[in-house]
Amino acid sequence: MLMKRILSTLALLGAFFLLPFVVKAQEFTITIEQVEHCNIEVTRGALNPVPVNSGDKVPNFTMLTIKLTPDEGYQVTHYTINGEQKEITSSFGEFEIVDKDMTISAVVVSAKSCTITIEQPEHGTLSVKDTKEYKPISSGSSVNSGTGIRMEVVPDTGCEIEYWLINGEKITPSASDLLRNSYTYVVKEDVTISAQIKVPQTTEGKITMIQPKEGQGTLTAYYFSEGNPVDVTDGAMVPLETDVTFHVAPAEGYEMDYWLINNVQTELGVGSLVNNKTITVTGDLEVKPVLKATATPQLDSVLVKISYEGTGGYLETKYVEPNGSGNPQSIFGDKRIPLGSVVTVKAKFFMTGDYLVAYTNNGNPVPAEAISEDGLVYTFIANEDADVHAVFSEKPAPAVDYTITFEAGEGGTVTATVDMEPIESGAKIAAGTKIKILATPDEDYEIDEWLVNGEPVANTGLNFYYLSLSKDTNVKVTFRSTKPVEYVVTVDPILPSAEAGTVQLFKKNGDAVESGKSVVTGTEMYVEVKPADKYELESLQVNNKTLKVGDENLVNLSDGGYKYLFTVTEATTIKATFKLGGAVEQLTASQIVAYVTNGGTRLEITGAAEGTEVRLYDYTGQLLLSSTEYALDISALPAGSYIVLVGNYTTRIVK
Repeated sequence: MLMKRILSTLALLGAFFLLPFVVKAQEFTITIEQVEHCNIEVTRGALNPVPVNSGDKVPNFTMLTIKLTPDEGYQVTHYTINGEQKEITSSFGEFEIVDKDMTISAVVVSAKSCTITIEQPEHGTLSVKDTKEYKPISSGSSVNSGTGIRMEVVPDTGCEIEYWLINGEKITPSASDLLRNSYTYVVKEDVTISAQIKVPQTTEGKITMIQPKEGQGTLTAYYFSEGNPVDVTDGAMVPLETDVTFHVAPAEGYEMDYWLINNVQTELGVGSLVNNKTITVTGDLEVKPVLKATATPQLDSVLVKISYEGTGGYLETKYVEPNGSGNPQSIFGDKRIPLGSVVTVKAKFFMTGDYLVAYTNNGNPVPAEAISEDGLVYTFIANEDADVHAVFSEKPAPAVDYTITFEAGEGGTVTATVDMEPIESGAKIAAGTKIKILATPDEDYEIDEWLVNGEPVANTGLNFYYLSLSKDTNVKVTFRSTKPVEYVVTVDPILPSAEAGTVQLFKKNGDAVESGKSVVTGTEMYVEVKPADKYELESLQVNNKTLKVGDENLVNLSDGGYKYLFTVTEATTIKATFKLGGAVEQLTASQIVAYVTNGGTRLEITGAAEGTEVRLYDYTGQLLLSSTEYALDISALPAGSYIVLVGNYTTRIVK
């Protein structure tokens, strides 16, 4: 029993190491059956094609290119291999691997006229040419069936093709960036061609501000970022989920009637909010205020105008009617109020720091006695029209200079300006000076975090940041890649030899993936394993997971192969191990034994029929000895492993 096991193992090893030499010498005959109205041309080799004539012999596993050229007015519907019909997939040629004698022919019929309809996609331009003379084909044109056409799409900036549409069927584009925007198709019938283009998801909304009719007033808008007001102009792009406040300053004789928000009428706010509208940006936004003429002013009223300029604050204005009855009422912009009303104008600040306010009325400085002790509140009696204007300003900073440094992490650059003039990192800047820091990500990067003196600051995704120096300050911006993570998927050399079977990789949609290529993490894939004739799959290893035949996750295919589904979450290596099937039993039945004696200097053979030739090979396939004797002198050979062929039986010896 032990001897049988030894013989079986030696036979299997010998077959494994000798198989490449046996296969290498095998050739098959190629027969080309020409048909009427078509020329069949066969070549082998990709870079320097060599013609193959009918009757030629070619080595096993040779790749043939079959080019079928029909006469004018005729179409090749199929080509045949040993009588089996195969689909025409390309006008440039069909590919076949030789593994047996092959007879090549074709099925030719009269061509029919087919109409090409081109439906232009949204967000791109689609063009079509024939593959023979590369002449443009317009929508509605007719071509003969069997004509090869090439489709090319040019997506709009920032867009990319999602899939091709051929008679309503979705076709996945090539994974290659070079071939992604083109596709070749053989026309068989009337065909409608189009493409689906993907549009990148936006993170901003466009603000459209429609001013009131001329002479009725003005519309302004702003939002806050990091405590700082940001003015919004017509056509500005604003980050989504930002609260934007729109303010109308009606001209004299006009007042708000209603708002049109994206052409939908919206009612006015109440009280102090009548001229304001705050809207959260969820996409493109169009805002239009609609005003109406006010009632004719009464003779016992005056016009009060309230305005301000500068940085850091705003005005809150209210009045009480002369009789002192009723609650205080608010004033926004221009408003006519009862003569003799008491008006209170109060300055409020929305920024931290030291700020000042200065009042004028009808162009004249307001006397100190009319202003509260804290300098913020101005109170007067409206006995005449009044035009109150306030100017906000920062208190002068002390004459102290501080150092500003700024730096960028990998994936972007950081610059700084003062009053729109660039400054260098390490510059000395006067205390209180307003500095704008601008972060610019490189391609395929975005802003990750803002750090001021090592501490993170709140940020809504803006690429700029304002600060005033009160000490030496360092600003650092870090960036993060926006590229998807990719991993390499590799098929290791198949064991015990490449002739024992094939291992192929595919994406879930059926697209083939070459070994050693990178795919995006989360990609669903499958591997197909097909043992060659006389071989069986022993195991399939995916990274550290080993699957034996019979494992529920190893799906049997109808052609005798196997399929295994997996998702890429890391670098993945796939190994397949095959074994010979019935060859072991065949060799076991023989009594032939080869063994080394006499201290490694003599090879002896037992159990062979008289006259059987003995051959000795090294592991490169080189023949070293050939004899019909069964005691051979091998003292001159170096130590190592060798292959012994006794008739049709093979084994391995070690000296």
